[in-house]
Amino acid sequence: MSSPALRRTVGAMLLLGVAASLVFVRCHHQADRGRDWLAHGVGELAAGLHGDPTAFGRAQDALAKAAGGVVFDPYPVMVLEASRLLAGPESGLDAVAAQVRPIFVAWRERRFEEALVAAAGLPETLSGASMVARLATELVRAKSVVREP
Repeated sequence: MSSPALRRTVGAMLLLGVAASLVFVRCHHQADRGRDWLAHGVGELAAGLHGDPTAFGRAQDALAKAAGGVVFDPYPVMVLEASRLLAGPESGLDAVAAQVRPIFVAWRERRFEEALVAAAGLPETLSGASMVARLATELVRAKSVVREP
């Protein structure tokens, strides 16, 4: 291989390496921001369940940002949809699967520990059971941070 061809090859490889590094750093930064938005959204959801009606809107905004930044994790999308159901009218819970409905009712009634126990008892074969259990755990944690109105 001649010297100019070797330099072009090495230069192209270096350029490709730099581009790949930038993509990796950007994805890692986006994932961090997604986790931050998710945590903020769950906190706002807990505040909404504790009686702050404006918190549901803030929760949905934060959760939409979290859901938009994550490609491979469906959890932020599930939490966003759960927040919409919990913020909506009572009749909206009719769309929730019968096995999960008692958990949503408990969340609305601020019985977070009871919801956590019910979520832990969901069959593993139920689609999304682990995500509901994760949200129940996060709401119990967030409950300790939210001040009662």
